[in-house]
Amino acid sequence: FLRAREEARFSGIRWAEGLLTFHVSSAIKNDQSLGCMIPYRFNGKEISNITVNGAQAFFIVRKIKGFEYSFLMLKAGSNYEIGVHYSN
Repeated sequence: FLRAREEARFSGIRWAEGLLTFHVSSAIKNDQSLGCMIPYRFNGKEISNITVNGAQAFFIVRKIKGFEYSFLMLKAGSNYEIGVHYSN
């Protein structure tokens, strides 16, 4: 798990009109999932949905040290395009 987590790469991070997009690439196959933490609230908006490679994705919201984060689980050993949609 630790090796897969350290090897995962985030790239192409962009923000435009309430949409955060980025790529996640992971080459090491592992039975464990990679957890991705995304701020649940930003600039008065909160996440309405998350897409992974264009498909709606399941996420959970947890509070850590007073801040809410959305947790998205990804299978190690693949490449993903993530879209995080924020709305009021």
